[in-house]
Amino acid sequence: MDLHIYTPELEYVGVIDTATSIRWRAQIFDTGEIELHAAADDQNRELAVDNYIALRADEPTEFAVFEGIEIDDTDDEEGAKLAITGRLGKAYLERAIINKTYNFDGPVELAMRQLVTEQLSRVLPNVELGELHNFPETVQAQVTYKDLLTVFMAFSKATGVLCRLRPAVDRRVFVFETFKGTDRSIEQNETPRVSFSDIEENLTKPVFSQNTKKYKNFALVGGEGEGDARVVVEVDRTNGEPRREVFVDAKDLRSQGLSTAAYRQQLETRGNEKLDELIPATSFSSEIATNSQYVYRQDYQLGDVVTAHKTEWGIIVNDRVTEIEEVYDTSSGEVWEVTPTFGSPLPDKLTL
Repeated sequence: MDLHIYTPELEYVGVIDTATSIRWRAQIFDTGEIELHAAADDQNRELAVDNYIALRADEPTEFAVFEGIEIDDTDDEEGAKLAITGRLGKAYLERAIINKTYNFDGPVELAMRQLVTEQLSRVLPNVELGELHNFPETVQAQVTYKDLLTVFMAFSKATGVLCRLRPAVDRRVFVFETFKGTDRSIEQNETPRVSFSDIEENLTKPVFSQNTKKYKNFALVGGEGEGDARVVVEVDRTNGEPRREVFVDAKDLRSQGLSTAAYRQQLETRGNEKLDELIPATSFSSEIATNSQYVYRQDYQLGDVVTAHKTEWGIIVNDRVTEIEEVYDTSSGEVWEVTPTFGSPLPDKLTL
């Protein structure tokens, strides 16, 4: 796979077409990542520049930002090797810190677009807004002094309204877009279904994981005040399950300019955001057979809801495709391997 390289201003500088391996991991909520290995020849070294942009030749709407460069010349036989690491486009969102207080109570799409216009444009001047879809999903939250990635991840998990940055190289701008995945599971009849299962013989190397170590279903949220005078609200999502409590310190949320009811609602929203982070980590991942009848980007996309079924284990899930990892290795002769993850993968670090 060829990677076309651009400056942050989207000026074309060259192409990396001699990579020995590329791992491209896209994620629907977080940034995703890229890892590239190639010979450290003159051309590749000139293009291995921090903050340069890599666009896929086969999918120019996706891009990565170079963030790590390593040249290794310890192998006398094979010569110097180049390794480039980075994250996909939404990494830019992490660079912008919200520098004032926003109280949102309305369509989440409008909240995202306002933050892009007023906050992201400082670190990414060549950004513009894409089409307004008028999605009905709403958000009620107070945000301040957090990076945009953290806020947008919380908004997306709470509402199902997703976002991405798309490069428009002809105009040298990045377009911020909102979208929602399509339900392609066997539980619906409106769109063509996508089902991965051992029955259809399109799953290879399936992995199912579940972890409830950090799972919580009841939040005590503390707002302004001290001691017994502190404003505290409860968020109960036990639904008959044994209670697992967590305390959420929300002193950063201010009541100034808000009614008592509106302020308590802000605290409840913060509690729900925390509980959304502490759901059971359950995922089903598998490589897709090369002869599968379903082709990534043609039959299903990152963010779509599909069905995954492993009959021998008694597992069937209708869940969102939250990650897609593609691996290309020219040195071994392997072609692209596509590994989707359905559901909520276990985080690299279980932290509060």
